[in-house]
Amino acid sequence: MQAGDAVDHYIAKMQHLAKTIKADEKMVRFAILNGLLPHISNYVTQQQPKTVPELLQAARIAELTTPISSQTDSGVSLQLAGVQDQLKKLSEKWDAQTQVQAQAQAQAAAIQTISETTL
Repeated sequence: MQAGDAVDHYIAKMQHLAKTIKADEKMVRFAILNGLLPHISNYVTQQQPKTVPELLQAARIAELTTPISSQTDSGVSLQLAGVQDQLKKLSEKWDAQTQVQAQAQAQAAAIQTISETTL
């Protein structure tokens, strides 16, 4: 099953293939479950369907109620981009502060050297 495919279509196709090879219902359920999209498969597994119709019903519910992972991933990506921007700004501030401190220490050392040579 690929993103955008309806579970009804996918399961009907799998049932047709199962009839072709005369697979038992347990094998059909296993094959269907392993071919579902992860967000649907997770929900269906939690429901523990005992028959293909129960599996189909659970898959329909999951298809209608669970978010598609790409939508979730895009939200996480946006949040990650925000965190990366903040880290970059903090890094720039840190570098600037470190540079100012290094310059101040160099000036203090130069002044101390001049003071020692004039005494």
